[in-house]
Amino acid sequence: MGQKSRSGPNPYRTFEGGQNRLVKRMPFKRGFTNIWRVEYQIINVEDLNAWPAELEVTPENLLVYRLIRRKRKPLKILGNGDLTKALTIKAHKFSASAREKITAAGGNVEELPWDNPRHSRSQGPNPRPKSYKHRRTVIG
Repeated sequence: MGQKSRSGPNPYRTFEGGQNRLVKRMPFKRGFTNIWRVEYQIINVEDLNAWPAELEVTPENLLVYRLIRRKRKPLKILGNGDLTKALTIKAHKFSASAREKITAAGGNVEELPWDNPRHSRSQGPNPRPKSYKHRRTVIG
């Protein structure tokens, strides 16, 4: 009766009855996307010249002063520009030129550890239902 009952080849695998097929409706994407890529928040050395010398440069302080926006992303210091004061800088990563410029100005460089959480597809164990109440059992 229909299209598949006729002799000859069937419609192609992604045929959807005449409507635009799913693979055509998807946005066109080229190349490779690394799903484990770590995206850093960056600050250049020249941006730290306005920073008070008595205050440590930490990701928490930078977040308070709105020089960075997210606290979940690691911080990387890049070496664009010149540093004129001695600062103690704590960040997750430093470029080689930034490290040289900070130590040349008399400052200290401290690298913070960064734990990169790699999430699995299964979101771990099933969460407790909202109706679950912790009950203490009394023995005796």
